[in-house]
Parts: sequence; C-alpha cells; structure tokens
Amino acid sequence: ALDRYAELLEKDRILVVSGQVSFDDFNGGLKMSAREVMDLGSAREKYARGLSVSIDANQINDQFFEQFSRILEPHKAGTVPVNVYYQRADARARLTLGTEWRVTPS
Repeated sequence: ALDRYAELLEKDRILVVSGQVSFDDFNGGLKMSAREVMDLGSAREKYARGLSVSIDANQINDQFFEQFSRILEPHKAGTVPVNVYYQRADARARLTLGTEWRVTPS
C-alpha cells in the first residue's frame, strides 16, 4: 500500500486513511493497515452528500440572489447537490437546486 500512495505522503499534509487497526505484538501498541489513502479534496468529493445553505427571510434583499450566485459560480459543474433551507416566521422549506447548480466541494 505504501508504494500505491507514496505521492500523497508529505509532511503536514492532511490525509484521510481507511483501513484496519489491530494490536501490534512487536511494539505492544496499535498499528493500522491502510486500505485506502486520499487527500482532503478527494475525500470531500467522495463523501460529500450535499451543501446545505440556511437562509432566513430577513437576510434576503435586492442583492441577495446575485451574491449567492456569485459565491457558487466558481464551484459549479460538480456532483454535489445544493440544498437551501429557507425560513420565515410562519413557514420553512427545503429546496434542492437544479443539477446546473451542483458544486465541487473545496
């Protein structure tokens, strides 16, 4: 496994490792046998189920949707759905934006 993931191993790099932890009789501690190693970006892409955005009716003004679109634009064309949780005093709703609004997690 070390050869397979060698290019990911760098000092201070955050990695997500899945595998099996077991007792090491030689040193008396625990050891891990890695099954899969990925960088943080790859883990986000693999495990992210959705981007949730909560919006209160009081936050919406004339510029809101333009700003919201501008924030999402650089991340569009991804695979992660965007869910908007809208709330006002008398109601709340969850809206899932269309596929053209799917994002790439960063």
